[in-house]
Amino acid sequence: MTQMGLASIAKSSTRHLSYLETGRALPSREMVMRLAEELEIPLRERNALLLSAGFAPAFHESSLSELASAHRAIEQILEAHKPYPAFAVDRRWNIVLSNRAIPKLYVGVSSELLQPPVNAMRLTLHPFGLAPRIVNLAEWRHHAVMVLRQQVEARADSAVQAARVGVTGVCALPFSGRTLSIESRPSGAGAWCKKNNRRPGGRWRRGRPAMGSRRLERARERARIKGKQGDC
Repeated sequence: MTQMGLASIAKSSTRHLSYLETGRALPSREMVMRLAEELEIPLRERNALLLSAGFAPAFHESSLSELASAHRAIEQILEAHKPYPAFAVDRRWNIVLSNRAIPKLYVGVSSELLQPPVNAMRLTLHPFGLAPRIVNLAEWRHHAVMVLRQQVEARADSAVQAARVGVTGVCALPFSGRTLSIESRPSGAGAWCKKNNRRPGGRWRRGRPAMGSRRLERARERARIKGKQGDC
């Protein structure tokens, strides 16, 4: 969004926004709230903006355990999904509530991914998690990365940034062999994929990754060069 576009929807002028940006002018409480609303900044970060501008926070923060009515409502929604598993996540994508069918979802998942707090993004995109069961994995992975990117841009949350880095580094592609444990691999799926010469689009054969198309092409080219040298 350009400064002119923001000034237009915030009902202000580009000159005034420029003064606010450079510190030549101080924003009013109403201006802070208006800009935060137009930029779709989360409520927690709006409190931080108000504090930095010298105003008292406008929103009260409570944990889920303190909101008894909301807690019961979420539990009812999750239970209504039975016999299918369902869970609720917090702003960092950690699972905070689930229904009684959730153990079925965890069957075959590595125990490392189930250590609390269980992160839904990591659980669904990791090759030793739920990724092999997702039919439209490419679409879901793209959507997950875009959502995390928007969260990082909207708030300064180190946990969300770490989740984004972890998700973008995961080679969450379906595979046939599940004989290898995640604990026996180097930390991070990216390192695990690199060690095993697995490339996006590669297929699994008997629990081992097939050589990627580009790698195979380079190997064939080297073989042709060696053949010509031998003929000489």
